[in-house]
Amino acid sequence: MSNIRLSGSAAGFAFSLFAGIMANQAHAESFRDTAAVTEVIQQFRSVNHPHQECWTEQVSAPVAPPHNYGGTILGTIAGGLLGSAVGHGGGRDAAIGIGAATGAVVGDRVGNEGVSAGYQTQDVQHCRQIDSFVQEPDGYLVKFLYNGRPYQTVMPYDPGKTLNLHVSFSPVVQYGPR
Repeated sequence: MSNIRLSGSAAGFAFSLFAGIMANQAHAESFRDTAAVTEVIQQFRSVNHPHQECWTEQVSAPVAPPHNYGGTILGTIAGGLLGSAVGHGGGRDAAIGIGAATGAVVGDRVGNEGVSAGYQTQDVQHCRQIDSFVQEPDGYLVKFLYNGRPYQTVMPYDPGKTLNLHVSFSPVVQYGPR
């Protein structure tokens, strides 16, 4: 491992160079000034304020009629009795069954003939969301001249005819050949 030693003049030069660089950065200037405003344009943004719209409708729905089982019961009994009277021997049970089934179907149709379905009215609520877009202020685009050059910025308020500025600058430090 070797030790690097700088002579007095080399160390002084390095220190001066470092101090010069730091001095350039430390001497940044800033001040306040004004600029002439040339144009102010209010900015807007679109904002949605949705709301819900609801309404009620009356709807008719069919209602099943009450079923009359009296005709079915009487038809079954009458058909069974008729089958019993017609049937003989081993076929008598079959005749009773066929007569009872046929009597049940005929009795059901006769007992419920002319009965129709009824209708019942009920309220049904419907809702939908309605979008409502509005334009809301969203700052001001401010165009201005400073030292004869045009600039622009966005601000939360209208500055009027003049714009107060905070001006800041610092020198550009170049290293190496120029």
